[in-house]
Amino acid sequence: MTTKTKTTTVVEKKLISLADIVIQAADRSKDPTFHIPIRALSNVFFNEKKGLIEMGSKKQERSFFNVGMAKRFMQTVLVADALSELQRADLTTSLREIYYRTKHTIKDSHENTFDAQDESDPVIEDLEVSLATLREELHVSAENRGSIVGPVVFGDDVEPALGGQVLATL
Repeated sequence: MTTKTKTTTVVEKKLISLADIVIQAADRSKDPTFHIPIRALSNVFFNEKKGLIEMGSKKQERSFFNVGMAKRFMQTVLVADALSELQRADLTTSLREIYYRTKHTIKDSHENTFDAQDESDPVIEDLEVSLATLREELHVSAENRGSIVGPVVFGDDVEPALGGQVLATL
């Protein structure tokens, strides 16, 4: 009987590299720092040759010893760890599940790692752009808010000229 050995994926190696940054900084008694691309209109440009809007090279530092960034740094490490677990297990989960996996109260405090999902979602997006990977490659999918089963008819009664016409039937 042969045993199948799981190889480390490129994405998993990228996630591990974040842990390496923290370990190497600790070994040198330095402040661990991540460089996160700025996701703002001021850091995008139109590449005419490709016909695409691309992200620029501006980055922000996220460091542990900066009081204003310490929580966000910790959140980034927590989410990266959860994503790394997904990679190792070869599982996929939802944005919501990542939020619940990483949400807890910090020991001996009243401070939560995350208070709401709208705090954890941007961390996942930061990791996507930092690691130059897609959310699907991180094994995370957007969560369905609900499902519709059976025939569906979409209509529009806002535009009087259409007289509430049926726009699509699926």
